[in-house]
Amino acid sequence: MKLQLIFILSVVALVVPSCHKQTNQPTSTDTSGLYQYTAYDSSATVVVTGTIQFTRFDSVIAGQRNLTGSGGEAGSGQIGGSIDRDGTITILFPTEQIGGIYLVGRQDSSTITGNRYLETGARPGGMKVGTFRLVPSG
Repeated sequence: MKLQLIFILSVVALVVPSCHKQTNQPTSTDTSGLYQYTAYDSSATVVVTGTIQFTRFDSVIAGQRNLTGSGGEAGSGQIGGSIDRDGTITILFPTEQIGGIYLVGRQDSSTITGNRYLETGARPGGMKVGTFRLVPSG
């Protein structure tokens, strides 16, 4: 009986930690959602780099950016966005209007990649101007 109990506890100790997969994704509400951001133009040239830190409340994303470069999303300040039911992540730069950049991407493991769009005011969507990649820091 004692041997069986030790065996069961050993199995539980091995299985339970492997069931918990911690990722650094924008679906987290902790402060570990820090990402390195790289934006590319339509020629695959790097135009913006820096960091974005996410927080999530249900399907709404909030956060801060500290980005440098020549793209419309460069600068510091707040960001907002959403995660749709199908997993599409949209990141908005709320101080930008026409002429600003927004991102639409998907998460694979903990890296987020997608397209950058120029907000033209035309609906639906804007004009694709390149791609982006968000990689967890740490």
